[in-house]
Amino acid sequence: MPQHTRQRSASDAAVGEPEEFSVHENYWVREETADGRTYFFNRATGASQWHVPDDQYNSRVPTVQLNKYREDLIRFPASSKAGMKVDCVMEVPSQNFGPSESEILEEQRRAQEEADRKRKEEEDEWARNNPIVLRHPHLTLHIISAKGLRDTDFMPGKDKSDPYCLVQVLGKTIAVKTHVVQDQLDPTWDFELAVQGYDDKDSLEFSVWDADEIRPLTGGSTTFNAVVDDGDDLLGRIILTPEMIHEMTGPQTFELEETGEEPAFLTIWPEVTYTEEYLDPRENFAAWKDGGGKALDPLAKLGA
Repeated sequence: MPQHTRQRSASDAAVGEPEEFSVHENYWVREETADGRTYFFNRATGASQWHVPDDQYNSRVPTVQLNKYREDLIRFPASSKAGMKVDCVMEVPSQNFGPSESEILEEQRRAQEEADRKRKEEEDEWARNNPIVLRHPHLTLHIISAKGLRDTDFMPGKDKSDPYCLVQVLGKTIAVKTHVVQDQLDPTWDFELAVQGYDDKDSLEFSVWDADEIRPLTGGSTTFNAVVDDGDDLLGRIILTPEMIHEMTGPQTFELEETGEEPAFLTIWPEVTYTEEYLDPRENFAAWKDGGGKALDPLAKLGA
């Protein structure tokens, strides 16, 4: 039997005052000899023994996590003890202790960081392969020429109409007009201008007018007011729907309406081009929805 030489600690009862235990109390403590051997001392009875007390088999099994460490006890549960017909189970000094609490927490932290990194990589790859693609339309007006316009001047045969072309975005206060060509029934404008505020669902009205008096008009206007004088005469008009506009790949000649007795023609090209904006779907779905969701291309590449 091991010799019990354990000194009482400050928490023990005062010197000369015996510890009191109930009749049924069986208070074992784990101690070590000078050479590292483990024994058990019962503070209630004063008994000591090498083997693990029967009532402490379960409590002496350490918690080992992550399956990386061997247990630091040689022990058997009570059922195994009975089945193997052994009287006691002894502990020996261990050379391979389990992880400390700080080591376990550090391992868990690293595992969580690795899981977060992999999830972020997967999300980034998905976002690159599934961007929200917004297509922004841009309108450039090419107003080239007209042919066969009627003469509405006061003295036919002496003077001729002074035509200009007016373009209006229907439903919006956006209007653009060309310069005036003097005394010409087959005018050539070769006019080109980019228009702001156009949407690819807008219709365009092209109308040709005879200026009541010659004015130095050299550009376009974005205000509908005063783009046509009350005295100007209409020489013809045509409305292009979004479908008609999108089908055009270059200048095209259209027959005008409201031209009078003789037909008249207008050569134009409302050129529509697009720029694409790629947005991260994790952060910009609301922006895509508010923008009307004009296009969502799941095969497009971010930044392509």
